Amino acid sequence: SLPADIVEEILRIDGLDNVTIPDAITITPSVEENYTAEILKEKASDYLVGLGFYEIMTNSITNAAYFSDEEKQSMVKMLNSLSADLNILRQSLFETSLAVVAHNLNHRNTSLKLFEFGKGYATSGPGKYQETDQLCVVITGNVNEDGWKQKKNGSDFYYLKGVVNGILKLLGIHSFSIEPMPVPKLDNHIAIQSAGRIIAGAGQASKMMLDKFDIKQPVFYAAFSWAAIVELSSQRDNAIKEL
Repeated sequence: SLPADIVEEILRIDGLDNVTIPDAITITPSVEENYTAEILKEKASDYLVGLGFYEIMTNSITNAAYFSDEEKQSMVKMLNSLSADLNILRQSLFETSLAVVAHNLNHRNTSLKLFEFGKGYATSGPGKYQETDQLCVVITGNVNEDGWKQKKNGSDFYYLKGVVNGILKLLGIHSFSIEPMPVPKLDNHIAIQSAGRIIAGAGQASKMMLDKFDIKQPVFYAAFSWAAIVELSSQRDNAIKEL
């Protein structure tokens, strides 16, 4: 049924020894796609793991009860959802990461440093859908445990900000500005801009969101627009090559 099957039969009948080997063989090399994105993802992952973070993977389908009616207007709804708990596609990784935090706290894992690479989904009308690559960082509880060298330290916004700055500089983004930007679900939220676009944001989960997930301790959250970061890093690398 396939051309390769016919070739195999001819070789089997005629014999491999009777096939003339050419002096040169022409092949088309494979071209890797998204090479830069994968390299940057590996760099960021190694950096976070080195700081003691654990990578998580959450479901893109989540519970519509986490979101307001206004938010649902731009979200992608499932036509045939398997259950009421999984009936809508997330726009960001925030709610699903809080669900992971709540699950761990309920099992007495009170000190968490987590990160996730995932996708967010949105729609502006029938047949108009957007898919965005994102990276999130979540911290709650103690940054480190008691040891002979140092005492345990609680997590705070400044530790999160340092992690965000470290990731950006590691990926070659040294020129950026930080400005306060109020958002409904995060307190003390800051927006990080570079080349006229927002590439990341960080803040503390609001009491409203913590109550929704029955979380009793502070949670600090940062999100990165991964596509924008990859684009800026690629532009920087191209500029260096031209020099």
